[in-house]
Amino acid sequence: MIKKILPFLLIGLAILVFFWPNLSWPAVNITTTVGTNDLTDLDYPFRHFLIENLKRGQLPLWSSAISGGYPIMAEGQIAALYPLTLLSAFFPLMISVNFTILSTYFLIGLFTYLYLRELKLSQLSALFGAVAMMFGGYALAQLLHWVMLVTLIFLMGGLYLMEKMVKTGKLIFSLLLGLMLGFNFLGGHPQMTFYAMIVLGFYWLFLNFLHRGHLVRNLVLFVLFVLLGLGLGAAQILPEYEFTKNSTRSQGLDPAAITRFNFPMRDLVTFVAPYATFDDTQTLEAFHRNGWPQDERYTYMGILTLILAFLAVFKLFKTKARVVFFTVALIFFLLLSFGAETPLSFILVNPPFNFFRLPLRFLMLVDVALVMLAAFGFQELLSYLSRLGYLSKKGWAIGAVGGLLIGLVFFDLFVQGSKLHPAVSATDWYKTPEVAKFLKENLKNQERATTEYYYYPSVKLFMTQRHLWDEPKTLINLRNLVPVFNNLLDGIPMAVGAANSGGLKIQRYNDLEMETFFAGVKYPAIDKVTLTDGYTFINRLSGVRYVVFSEELPSGLGLSKVFQTNFDNGQKNIYVYEFFDYYPRAFMVGRAEVETPEKIKEHLLKVDFDPKQTVYLEEKTEWGAQGAMAASALFEKYEDQEVRIKVQASSDGFLFLSDTYYPGWKAYLEEMENGKWEMENLKIYRANYAFRAVEVPKGGHTVIFKYEPESVKWGLRVSFGTLGLILLAMLILGVLHWKSRGKH
Repeated sequence: MIKKILPFLLIGLAILVFFWPNLSWPAVNITTTVGTNDLTDLDYPFRHFLIENLKRGQLPLWSSAISGGYPIMAEGQIAALYPLTLLSAFFPLMISVNFTILSTYFLIGLFTYLYLRELKLSQLSALFGAVAMMFGGYALAQLLHWVMLVTLIFLMGGLYLMEKMVKTGKLIFSLLLGLMLGFNFLGGHPQMTFYAMIVLGFYWLFLNFLHRGHLVRNLVLFVLFVLLGLGLGAAQILPEYEFTKNSTRSQGLDPAAITRFNFPMRDLVTFVAPYATFDDTQTLEAFHRNGWPQDERYTYMGILTLILAFLAVFKLFKTKARVVFFTVALIFFLLLSFGAETPLSFILVNPPFNFFRLPLRFLMLVDVALVMLAAFGFQELLSYLSRLGYLSKKGWAIGAVGGLLIGLVFFDLFVQGSKLHPAVSATDWYKTPEVAKFLKENLKNQERATTEYYYYPSVKLFMTQRHLWDEPKTLINLRNLVPVFNNLLDGIPMAVGAANSGGLKIQRYNDLEMETFFAGVKYPAIDKVTLTDGYTFINRLSGVRYVVFSEELPSGLGLSKVFQTNFDNGQKNIYVYEFFDYYPRAFMVGRAEVETPEKIKEHLLKVDFDPKQTVYLEEKTEWGAQGAMAASALFEKYEDQEVRIKVQASSDGFLFLSDTYYPGWKAYLEEMENGKWEMENLKIYRANYAFRAVEVPKGGHTVIFKYEPESVKWGLRVSFGTLGLILLAMLILGVLHWKSRGKH
């Protein structure tokens, strides 16, 4: 019994040793550029947001603090319905995050080990494969992206269960595969899920070729597992599909965007020397080369792993069918990871591949193939050593040699991996920055703030104060910029966020963010900054009161400096500016004009209209005041998924709300009639290109906005129904198995 569970205990021990700083300080794993680490700047804030929502008894469907509002659960990164996320969400934030890290890597190691054992490899060979998979290449690089690692769990578990299903033809393995696929849809990444399904599809064909016969039975089991996975994952799939239709990816991505972030052929050297391409010159080229996505291109699997993989190909290619399969997979997916550098790039720019970017992420499949080959090579090496006269006479000798080799690869991966995402004190890192304190204390009436694109202050530090670059305190100080998504930790509404994400972005609001967050800020010199008129106007219209910059702004921009930091390490301060005049988040407008989206955007950038006098719509309406109108609009309640506004108007008009227009939002007019409160449905218009407006009659009324997406409702129904079917089928199979055993 001890011998059987010992490998799992060793896998757990290896994870504890590898991530001990995270548990003992506790620590966080950072990158050297503020705002580019999805672990610290997205996963932690999203987990905090999830925890706070669950405390209130609701799912985190929508965040009003990101951009003009963002369907945060539909984006997928928060993984709100993934079982391990739900389990850990009832812990304090740091414990929750560490639980996720430890459990994720343990499951990767567990299923790698089980799969290799299913292939009849020894415990030592399977343990070697588990260690190499957990701490090498893709798995370690994606510490920044839990959702990517969820799919690696699914892929390794899928290979294990696929072997069982095809060999035995038992329904239970199809059900378990469906369960794993469904959980992966709920917590994994769509791009990586697609890649994993390609591998599992080809592996199913390979196994049916290998074990000829029962093709129809195996096809039924395969289709069943896919359908069950889709059904169980519907609660994530349907909202994500709805988001995709309204996002910048609705028509797929531009070919240049698809192949831009590839794995360059010149970086093949990093399989042997992981930091060989690091550029230590103080140049802009070095900044670009060393920054994101270079950390995602980390490929190091250990020298020993490479040697053993080559040994397997050299010695076993003609005799082991799975060595052939993984050798072909290794070459094919490595070529795809090169992106436009090979003729295979035509695959990437056609559906469904063209909905995804970063060909470098094919490295997940490259690493899986490499580890599988290395495990076979490890087995071959031990077999050779066992045939040696002296070692064959010592029963413990082979175990000792195998254990030594496993220890060597672990040490190698630990030393190199610790340089990739260095650990710093989580207490220091997540101490509330002074700027965040100021904003939290001074923002009121749902006013927003905005911040500077992280790239520019990082470049300035790298180019002008390089001696500070590697100091964690310097990066902690930069957190005073309140990097997007980090505002969720302190409950600060920000008018930016989604445009900084490479994931799904609401098309219309993203267009405006691109004009402000990126194009609206001009840098005539590395230490000078100015703003366009469009930047100022769109932010004012969005209810932005404060802007945060790492340089002092020139006068004449309609802003005044109200706060600055005082860093004691010599780096430049960060400044908070306040608009002299900004619009409230909700206000009444007397009249509407109808224009095309392009014309409306042009009006916003030219600043040629008064938003309090005119609202631009894209549909005809006869509503609105004919002359002057006196009106007020005050928030009675403002929450992520419900907004109540008390309106008083002398004439019919439009209530404008500078929150993002998005399907799933519904509006109601609440008023007293015959001594009873009545609710009347209101049509939400897309206003001023990306925002909301509703028709409100004269007099006093309460307007209510509620986020009630049908995609979520139907998704949850289908998911729970499918889960019920899977559990019922498992129960019936269990009863039948128990009865059959009783008869014997």
